[in-house]
Amino acid sequence: MARYTGNDLAIGWVHAGGTTWLETDFRSMTTSEDQASADSTAGDDTYNQFIPTFANATGEVRLLDTDGTATGTAMWGAIAPSTSGTLWWYPSGTASGSISHYAPAFVSSRGREFPYDDVVTITIGFQFTSSPTAGTVA
Repeated sequence: MARYTGNDLAIGWVHAGGTTWLETDFRSMTTSEDQASADSTAGDDTYNQFIPTFANATGEVRLLDTDGTATGTAMWGAIAPSTSGTLWWYPSGTASGSISHYAPAFVSSRGREFPYDDVVTITIGFQFTSSPTAGTVA
């Protein structure tokens, strides 16, 4: 894939109440996958030994707060902690043939930052409940 910037990123949170698009005022999105391990070191080992156990994946979206607007109020309700759904993200936008990713998830955290000298931002944490899946927009 060619190099690209995040300016075309589209982010959709599909939940019981519908689909909430998060990219309009986004600042950044991060996804992370890691692997836990169990220590399997025993008597004659000269180095610690480990075996993989459970995988973990998370996502985080940071966006501008639009509280006080109908869109901002609806979005805040859609990202309440423990809300389950599917997080979709499209790094190069939603045009046909573009790459897409999705993961079943729940909202693990949400928060607002109120700096004295900058815009108010919201950070949403997503705990994926399975591995992210890649595809292509039809």
